[in-house]
Amino acid sequence: MNKIDTELYLTDEQYLDLLKKVRKDLEGLREVFADDCTITGMKHTISDVGLCAGVETESGWAKDKYTIRETAMWPKDFDKIGKVKWPYPQQFTMKYRQDWHRCPLDRRENPNVNGCFYTCMIFKLKKDEKVLSINEIKKLYDNQIAKVEAKLKGGVR
Repeated sequence: MNKIDTELYLTDEQYLDLLKKVRKDLEGLREVFADDCTITGMKHTISDVGLCAGVETESGWAKDKYTIRETAMWPKDFDKIGKVKWPYPQQFTMKYRQDWHRCPLDRRENPNVNGCFYTCMIFKLKKDEKVLSINEIKKLYDNQIAKVEAKLKGGVR
């Protein structure tokens, strides 16, 4: 990956680390939280079980829960979190995921990572589909982590 790409996109190692952090946090959960905000001008979608995991900030914006300075889209602005009020939420944003960096809760096998809301197993249930249990979600993360680890060891995606 060239320098421009690493400034905009997560590396494979950062993606694996993200999956592992979310998977670790699943251990303490008893039920799934998901919020599909419909307030005009404040639209956000957050869950505590997907790669979209977020928390509400004091200023009302959804902050990426797992964004750290190294994975922030604008790392120089990262320290302003909590100090800058609306309409400047961009310092909360994580770098883009590469095309194969799928969320384990996305139904698509080979998704372009954008637009996963409409194929999310949490936010968009199909007819007669039940909400996933925490244990089912853990298994999805375990499978994706194994695939990424195999790829990083020289295996196939």
